[in-house]
Amino acid sequence: MVSTSGMAYTRGGFTLVEVVTSLSIMSVLLLGLSGAVMIGSYAIPSVMDTGQMDQRAIDSINQIRSELREAITITHRTGAGGAKLEIQINDTGVLGTPGMITYRYILSSGILTRKVDVQDAETIVSGLDDFFVELTEDGGNASVVYLRMTVDGTIQTTYEMHALLPYRPETL
Repeated sequence: MVSTSGMAYTRGGFTLVEVVTSLSIMSVLLLGLSGAVMIGSYAIPSVMDTGQMDQRAIDSINQIRSELREAITITHRTGAGGAKLEIQINDTGVLGTPGMITYRYILSSGILTRKVDVQDAETIVSGLDDFFVELTEDGGNASVVYLRMTVDGTIQTTYEMHALLPYRPETL
């Protein structure tokens, strides 16, 4: 286009080579950034994983509560290496009813295991920082149990339970 004064008019802008080069550089930078975001997202535990750990802790404390309510004897020992809770269950005569259930908190590894009769122990909760059991006794028999466990990597962190023991099991 020619202006009225006779000088050529030039438009300021980018050439096709400049636009393609800048788009190529931007796509490489965005690809690298998205890769870093993906790697970072795997480093943070998801809400689903945390929720599952919470549910596992709640399920285990509910299981302990139900077994304590059926107990006829309870043995609780603590030491430098952790704690041990043995529950002898009232025999209902039903095939498959457990006789002795042993919970063991291993301080060094932070796990709580459950062993039923002669079966192998299985880990029911991991990441434990604390496992505390207190028995309220009345004449050598337990009437109330207070249990507290602190679990890393969960939303709630501390789980507590009070259980009234209807059979008033003997404490050993």
